[in-house]
Amino acid sequence: MTDPSTLQPDTGSSERLHARSAIAETLSDAFDAADHYVHIWYSGDGPFTLSFYVKDDRPVLIPGTADEPVSALKARLRDVVKRHGIVADVEGRSLGRPELILVVPEPDAVLRIAELVIEGLPALLAARYRLRNALLTHHVRWSFKAEGQALAPYDLSVRCAWALCTALRGPTRAAAPDLRSDTGAQEVLAELTRQLTAIGILVQARLSGCCPARGHDGPHDLTWDPLSHENAERLTAALLARPPAGRHLHVPAPESGEAV
Repeated sequence: MTDPSTLQPDTGSSERLHARSAIAETLSDAFDAADHYVHIWYSGDGPFTLSFYVKDDRPVLIPGTADEPVSALKARLRDVVKRHGIVADVEGRSLGRPELILVVPEPDAVLRIAELVIEGLPALLAARYRLRNALLTHHVRWSFKAEGQALAPYDLSVRCAWALCTALRGPTRAAAPDLRSDTGAQEVLAELTRQLTAIGILVQARLSGCCPARGHDGPHDLTWDPLSHENAERLTAALLARPPAGRHLHVPAPESGEAV
């Protein structure tokens, strides 16, 4: 019998799986930017299998509606991947709504698919994607819902609001407020409002008045009125002008949403 103590872990396999996990995350982020969801199956070796539903109000990769035959949608998707030089098998099925499936042998091809999703974003969703990435470079997690021609922000934690303050104004020797107190939350709100006003963003903000979301510091979260497309771009530009606090790799978003 083999002595278990002599067995060494396959570090190469572990590294490949980690790299593939990062690729899957990049693709998932791209679909999320399009308000879509993709199921992804993969292992340390072998192909990636991606599946997503066709939705009337949120086209991704191809135009199409949920009442079209799956065969027509498959043919359209097959044309897209072929036109962009992507080697992939295209499958599909319909169990009440059309589902498209891509079996992609090469990891680089999965990243190219993610690029195509981002390139096809409408202008407002592309602006949201760029803003989200700019925020993440400063460790600020802030989500937005596209509503009409504006981005409606979800509540922002006091800690992330302070990180955003720091990103906008640059390093300072001033002590951070007490992020767990009402007074500290008010100070952060006032400072962030000043920083946003300084770059031409006049948006109403207030304490949420209720308990913060799970995992958030402070007595409250901060609640914001919607950001216009112009203000979202202005905030993105201000954040990108500052040295990033860390790295978060994503597929770049186009300046305007061009349909694939």
